[in-house]
Amino acid sequence: MVIVDGETEEWYLKKMKDYERKLSIDIRPKLPRKLNLKGLFERVIAYAEVEDYNRIYWIIDFDTIWKETKETKPGLETPIQKLQKYLTKIEALNKRSKKGQEEDRIQVCINNPCLEQWVLCHLTRSGRYFPQCIEVEKEVRKRLPLYQKTEDFFTRKKPDIYTRLKPYQAEAIKHAKQLGSFHIEEPSQAKAEMYKLIEDLLKIKN
Repeated sequence: MVIVDGETEEWYLKKMKDYERKLSIDIRPKLPRKLNLKGLFERVIAYAEVEDYNRIYWIIDFDTIWKETKETKPGLETPIQKLQKYLTKIEALNKRSKKGQEEDRIQVCINNPCLEQWVLCHLTRSGRYFPQCIEVEKEVRKRLPLYQKTEDFFTRKKPDIYTRLKPYQAEAIKHAKQLGSFHIEEPSQAKAEMYKLIEDLLKIKN
């Protein structure tokens, strides 16, 4: 089960599912749009309690969290503080539910600032941090001029986004690993944790 907070992740994963024929994943949103961070967290926990799912992946674009944090009025809990609280709860839940298993029940994958950082990993080895997603999109277009953050480009244009990037996937995973894991104490670093999901799904397929 994969829970995403944006349409681009949904489009990308649906095309992955089309390409990797033996892949069996359930992609959500089959849930209302406009869910806030708290709503998404509650869905993650709810699905984690369903035994039908071996593992839950929660894909998060950090740019919105960072933007809303900077806009939060003094004295109020920020989205970053909320995320920290949710990650701590997920870590505790994973420890309780392992029961001798090596893998965590819930895997959180944070792309900073957004999915385009993962796309960029296919095209170049760059650790440069971009505060806003639009800046990463511009960097992607330097190497993939036709790139558009639209459903038409991701799913209907030939080749689709997954097929177009597939030849560079092994290098993208290597580059993303070199960026390292996301640490909430260091939010101004480029991260593309999408690789964790992709790598796990390909292992399952094989």
